[in-house]
Amino acid sequence: MFFIHLFSILVFVTPKPKLMSRHKAYDDETLVRLLAQNEMAAFEELYTRHWKKLYAVACKRIQAKEVAEEMVQDIFTSLWTNRRTVSIQNFAAYLYTSMKYKIINHVQHELVKKTYKEITTTT
Repeated sequence: MFFIHLFSILVFVTPKPKLMSRHKAYDDETLVRLLAQNEMAAFEELYTRHWKKLYAVACKRIQAKEVAEEMVQDIFTSLWTNRRTVSIQNFAAYLYTSMKYKIINHVQHELVKKTYKEITTTT
């Protein structure tokens, strides 16, 4: 539930409007560099720009809204946690590649659960 805490930080500790508008003018790569310098406003802007599209991709593939939401949260939580060490050249590609692997892992996990359930119910 780290993300819930992180989200509460985003909601309750918002930067000054002047800073927010300044960050809206930056491209993603600049925001990623600012994020590496612990700029919460940069993180907020990246999240605001991309969460809906990322969520839509996850929903389309797995068709479980709660799981899709959790996947998006996991990606952004990981981004915040690793902000100083992660090397991102293309932020959109980073997000969608992360989501692709989240979806693959989820599908594999569900397949294992289904197979296990079938094995245990037939014996």
